[in-house]
Amino acid sequence: MRSLIIILSVFVFISCDKLNSESNIDWQTFKTGVIQKDNSIIEKEISKLLIKTQAKPNDNDKIGQKVNIDNLIKKINKSRVLKADLSCYACIKTSPSQTEIRIKTKSSGIWIIRIIDISTPDDNYLKFVNIHDNYD
Repeated sequence: MRSLIIILSVFVFISCDKLNSESNIDWQTFKTGVIQKDNSIIEKEISKLLIKTQAKPNDNDKIGQKVNIDNLIKKINKSRVLKADLSCYACIKTSPSQTEIRIKTKSSGIWIIRIIDISTPDDNYLKFVNIHDNYD
């Protein structure tokens, strides 16, 4: 009986750890990645936010990722070190299409603005592709 309790406790711990993985985001590291346009840093941190982003196509959204993109933007905005807004949804016509999210942060009192490209498949999860300068 004691072994069963221990095994169940381990499963509960693992499940909770997966559910809370987005709380493990290092927002300061994410910010550094944005400032330095460091793809590896951004990919590592943003992938923690993209775990539960399976596409759910519907009549209003044929790709089925708009809700996931909106949730990603909300989570980034809750960080208090980064500001995000949608530049365009599934507007880059690659296969699969890509979405652009504008990210802003301050560095030494100056606003740094970058674009994060997110692969937006209709049959899979969102995935980070690239970070680049804003072209406005």
